[in-house]
Amino acid sequence: MNTQQMDRPASALERELEHILGRPVWTRIESWVPLPRVPQSDPAPDAVNAFRPCTPRASSPSVPAMPEVPEEPAPPLLAVLDDLITRFEQLAPAEGAAESIDRIAALETLIRSASGALAAEEVAFAARQRADQLAAGVKARDLGRGIAEQIAFARKISPTSGARHLAAAQALQTRLPLTWAELRAGRISETQARIAVTRTSHLSDTDANIVDAALAPRMSGWNAGATEKAVDHAAYAIDPRGSVDRKAAAEQDRRVWVRPAPDSMAIVSALLPMAQGVAVFANLRTAAQTMHGTGAAEGRGLGQVMADLLVTRCTGQSRASAVPMEIRVTMPLDSLLGNGNQPAWVDDFGPVAAPLVREACGGPGSEAGCGTTAPEDPRLWIRRLFTDPVDGTTVAVDPRRRLFPKSMARHITVRDRTCRQPYCDSPIREVDHVVPFADGGPTTIENGQGVCLRGNKLKELPGWSTSRRKDGSTVVVTPTGHRYIREPQAAAGLPAVTRRE
Repeated sequence: MNTQQMDRPASALERELEHILGRPVWTRIESWVPLPRVPQSDPAPDAVNAFRPCTPRASSPSVPAMPEVPEEPAPPLLAVLDDLITRFEQLAPAEGAAESIDRIAALETLIRSASGALAAEEVAFAARQRADQLAAGVKARDLGRGIAEQIAFARKISPTSGARHLAAAQALQTRLPLTWAELRAGRISETQARIAVTRTSHLSDTDANIVDAALAPRMSGWNAGATEKAVDHAAYAIDPRGSVDRKAAAEQDRRVWVRPAPDSMAIVSALLPMAQGVAVFANLRTAAQTMHGTGAAEGRGLGQVMADLLVTRCTGQSRASAVPMEIRVTMPLDSLLGNGNQPAWVDDFGPVAAPLVREACGGPGSEAGCGTTAPEDPRLWIRRLFTDPVDGTTVAVDPRRRLFPKSMARHITVRDRTCRQPYCDSPIREVDHVVPFADGGPTTIENGQGVCLRGNKLKELPGWSTSRRKDGSTVVVTPTGHRYIREPQAAAGLPAVTRRE
């Protein structure tokens, strides 16, 4: 850098980088000290010979020429990995405590480096697939579709998770190359790398590069929590306005969802703007503390009162049995009648113990089985679907349940429970033909399948196909020729199994 460049005011970008690094970007050199010229001459013969290979020359009269041994090609990576997995399976624990710690550290480094190599393969695969789609004439709106699904199938994860992993890998390679290098070297974890990606997603490429340069060399000395704080600090410092815009965008993603918890409990979560989320929690806590102070808690703990207040304020009812709702339950006929205890399946929730379902069906004011409370009270409806105790197929629908539509789509949804794509357990959003109707596939229960929004129309892309076997298994063939078999879903058993042929 010349003197004029040094004397100019620092740019905004340079000031931000100086703030993050905690030191000046440029250093002034006040004067130059010339070094004395070293005379060059031919090196001594002995010095040259010292760096020559120690193999005898063929012309040596005392030592015969050594035959040339061709280099063996390196074994394919898949063979190396298979051998490594076998070694791990047979590996005995270390004999000493110190060696155990060393092994733990080494294996953790291996896991981290492998996750970096995995990300590199995903990015390269996506680029090749996109080029193949272009060459095949795939429409612009469909370019990239099916790539994340193939990655997910290979990794045995859901397509949604596969899409997230691919997006993170692409961002690492293009926006955070130094963090990417740290991951591939095994010095940071995949969790740290993902934090860096998500917490800088609102930054421009240039600003992301600056944060990457400032933090990547230090990241190996942080855990996930420290990494999150450091990346947030740098992102807020370099682009304060962008953080405000990101908050506004995040508010558009507010939502509520439920997932099963052990012992037939449920976890209801809400993603809210910070002020609203804190206000909801504070309001419940204050009301619960007031009830404790007046003795209205009736022996319940603070957390229990808060949970009960949440139900009351959301539903207007103080008892779960009084909440108007509709639950679709699939269970064997023997279990419903009390002659068996095979678990039932509750839509949008999962398996539930048979006695608990029977208890819900036999609530106050109802006959044996499912029914209603008194007419003046809110009604509790349970959608009852009878299944064969041998093969689990749906055999009848309770005629008293008038709200249940007797349609083919409903039957398929009940039978499949979740999306039929390999390794996907997302809720069913559409009922689709296994063999496309345009290809002669009939509109029958046997040729129908429930799929999520991502899973539909994949088979219409070049290289994709689906078929159904006589046992009810669905066969998915991807553009690379890999075949994945999704076994049929038992009505009240374990989740359907996916395997690769």
